[in-house]
Amino acid sequence: MKILIIGAGLLGASLAFRLARAGGEVTVIEAARPASAASGRSFGWINASYYLTPAHHHLRVAGMAAHHRLSRDLDADLWDWQGCLWVEDGPTLDQTATDLSAFGYAFDDLSQAQIAVMVPALAHPPPRALHFRQEGAVDPAALTRALLAKAQA
Repeated sequence: MKILIIGAGLLGASLAFRLARAGGEVTVIEAARPASAASGRSFGWINASYYLTPAHHHLRVAGMAAHHRLSRDLDADLWDWQGCLWVEDGPTLDQTATDLSAFGYAFDDLSQAQIAVMVPALAHPPPRALHFRQEGAVDPAALTRALLAKAQA
């Protein structure tokens, strides 16, 4: 099957990659260069600690798992699973910890001393933070280019 995809952003590249793996003959057309619009200007934080509803949280957890599968499928070392520190005022941080605990979402509740060790460059560490070890980031432009390269291989 011959497939034409218009737009070489992250979505177009993802479609091209999956359709090519399924046996399609894929052509991608882009007016400028790959990831030249939103995909090249985005920050790729991969997380489920920030969410709007329980269903949204579960969708984000599934998205994190999909990123791990994609890294294996691409055989690419583009992801940085360095974790995330979440800092807020006391009551809000307490509620975030309670809610995420109820979802079974793992985190470490760090003291000021633990934060100082983890991030020594902070002149004034906050009194407390949540650390989500399983969260990470990917450069969406680099991911777009890798997906397109594999789709055309």
